[in-house]
Amino acid sequence: METNSTTQSPSTERTFTVQILNPVSNLGINSGFLPIPNKGPGFSAVNNIGRLTGFIEIRNLVPIIDNCTLDSNPRFSRRGEVTDEIEETIALTPELLPFKSKGILMAVPSVVSLDRNRVSLTIENPMAEGILDGGHNALAAGLSLLRKTSMDRKEFNKIKTWKDLKQAWGQFADELDAIRRDPDENKALMPLEILFPANPDDESCVAYFNEHLLEVCAARNNNVQLAPTTTANQEGLLDPLKQVLAGCGVTERIQWKTNGEGTIAVPDVTALAWIPLSAIDLPVDDDGMQVTALTGRSAYAQKGLAFKRYKKLMSCRAVSSAKNNDYQREVDNEQVWAAHELLPDIVRAYDYIQCNFAEAYNATGGKFGRITSVQAVNKGKSPKSSKFFGKPVATDVPLGFLMPVVFALRVLITQDQKTKLPMWRDNMDPVAFLEEHLAEIVKEMRGLYESFNFDPQKVGKENHSYSAAEAAVKNIYMSAMLGM
Repeated sequence: METNSTTQSPSTERTFTVQILNPVSNLGINSGFLPIPNKGPGFSAVNNIGRLTGFIEIRNLVPIIDNCTLDSNPRFSRRGEVTDEIEETIALTPELLPFKSKGILMAVPSVVSLDRNRVSLTIENPMAEGILDGGHNALAAGLSLLRKTSMDRKEFNKIKTWKDLKQAWGQFADELDAIRRDPDENKALMPLEILFPANPDDESCVAYFNEHLLEVCAARNNNVQLAPTTTANQEGLLDPLKQVLAGCGVTERIQWKTNGEGTIAVPDVTALAWIPLSAIDLPVDDDGMQVTALTGRSAYAQKGLAFKRYKKLMSCRAVSSAKNNDYQREVDNEQVWAAHELLPDIVRAYDYIQCNFAEAYNATGGKFGRITSVQAVNKGKSPKSSKFFGKPVATDVPLGFLMPVVFALRVLITQDQKTKLPMWRDNMDPVAFLEEHLAEIVKEMRGLYESFNFDPQKVGKENHSYSAAEAAVKNIYMSAMLGM
């Protein structure tokens, strides 16, 4: 086997060579597939999308694993029963692998035919290209190869995800390359399908290919329906959240795609994003309808709706545009970006309220820990920590009590008179405001909690709870300003 040729440009572009065995013809009567001139067996196309199908020996997956991420795949692969069964087939009954496995689906912008059934593949944008489907097959194959290296067994057993595999992979590059070169090593065949623009020199063909990649990817991953948050992540609609929260260390704590790392759900974040978004001039959507701000009640009780509304806002042409003629979108609305830039302050404020709510309530003369619903959320929950930063929480707070106070922060946001961009009133730090006034706010809310018999669900689902909290925050802010 020839030496794996891998080059990397100063950007993310990678070009590498793989060998496809037994290329399969898709041609036939009324198949719709047409041969691609000068490409050889296994190559065919329908309209603007070309396809190469065949099989690849497990050992020859080394350059693919070397050069591919799973960024273009809507799910991160995780080790489990599925990967164990694939590994077992590779090891014990390799002759059955091409029949038991649907294999790996890839998308690349360029495929160049070489001799001896070899092809040169190029990946330019890892977020949209690479392995679209079959991530568990790729993970299992990678594990079966890494298992043959000198890697310590204890360290090997710690590999749970594709990310873990990739972190270990590079440490054994020489051994893996030797495995790839050995013609007697792991000859099990994995089905491989590669999609590419049928005519890479035709801009309209390339644009068509790029625009439909996500649709193809979602359809191929239909054995389990993709979560709306996963598709939004693939489209780039969550990039503003990722960027603004990276600076405060929250980004890595959010689960952006299925099986990804992180414990915070995306809808929990988008619900809070509506706090600053409610302070801007929201646009008309692509259907000609005025986008309206989400209510605090919906942010609490209907996080799925909150996310759906967020995705629709971020998808509309007034907010984002197609990026490089592919399915990914780039947010270019200045007001929307500025609203997102206030989100780090809001998650800091959320955690501050969560950590200090009980103390603030007790400062009003109440006994927060004696409330039945408070006892319920704290039962058997030790140690407790705040949602976004993991800070210690002595007594946790039912979400229905918490959200009206958090959402009331939007009355502290205004627009700059010249730029119309959202900003905190008087350039305040909302956490500093809460440090001084949280007990006063909770005191104003205590009567409302009592009126609902301290039932947090009733509090959280009642619009009056949010208007009362906003009135309390606004009055306390105005009093503080008059006292300056």
